[in-house]
Amino acid sequence: MLEIFREVKEKQRFKYDCIVPLSGGRDSSYVLYLAKRVFGLKTLAVNFDNEFQTDQAKVNMETACNILNVDFITYRSKRNTCIKTVHYAIKRALNYGIRAIANCFCNACSYGYRAVCYIAAERFDVPLILWGESEQEHTRHMTDEHIHLGLLKKIMKQFSIWNLLYRLNQYLQRLEFPVRGNLWRSLALLPPKLKRRRTKEIAVFNYVPWDRNLIKRTITRELGWAKPESSVSTWRIDCKLDHLVTYCFYTIFGCSKHCFGYHNMINDRQMTREEALRQELQACSFPNAELLNLLEGDIKLENKEICKILEFSQRGSDG
Repeated sequence: MLEIFREVKEKQRFKYDCIVPLSGGRDSSYVLYLAKRVFGLKTLAVNFDNEFQTDQAKVNMETACNILNVDFITYRSKRNTCIKTVHYAIKRALNYGIRAIANCFCNACSYGYRAVCYIAAERFDVPLILWGESEQEHTRHMTDEHIHLGLLKKIMKQFSIWNLLYRLNQYLQRLEFPVRGNLWRSLALLPPKLKRRRTKEIAVFNYVPWDRNLIKRTITRELGWAKPESSVSTWRIDCKLDHLVTYCFYTIFGCSKHCFGYHNMINDRQMTREEALRQELQACSFPNAELLNLLEGDIKLENKEICKILEFSQRGSDG
């Protein structure tokens, strides 16, 4: 990785040496710090506003970029396709239970957050994209069997106005943020792939050790980073949908989605079991007011739909 960085800097012909996808969360903020302060790269921070960003995430991004003197650009749908995607995904899943609803969220930005980085790489001729994903975040292999199990395919095949509107907004998002060479992938509603040979993608934590305490200490001291007051963890503080994800996972598994990440961190000796249990208990006792505000205010569901979602916790995960 350092050799790649050296070659890029020696050419001295790029306005930006790298793009750092920035969400305002913990890991992406740390990668931004590494890119500019440690590796000395001319850095462009690129954000995809999934329309559910927390206020604290926005403050974190602005503060970090100002401190590091990094240029920052953000992309947001003019059609609110992320909000509409989640809205219609929940409507089409309501009759299939809480396990189906738990699969309604990530599709809103799984295309967009990669697409805008590829678009920016083309626009500014940037040779590197530095991703901040880590193994500690990979938890789907622990949960997919219990959430999907053919349910998603069944929902996708149903003919309903909600399914049509859901797919329509996914296509509209791809039309609004097109990635060169991805026509067929867009038609198939697949995640984008980088077709630009002059740009390399690097997963930084494949080379730099992921150290939870070092990351938290560095970004809070050096970048003025903070978590929302209502959050018990520094993990996944950048998206309001985390409240609804926690509700769904607690109803299905009896624990939050964070708990599966804590499992990884404990095994990796990044946190103690006692600390994980304390954070988990706090995470699962969040105020209902925040969940109601998200469902009614942000996702714009009707009262009868909200009541149906909340009833799942009373009937159990098979309701």
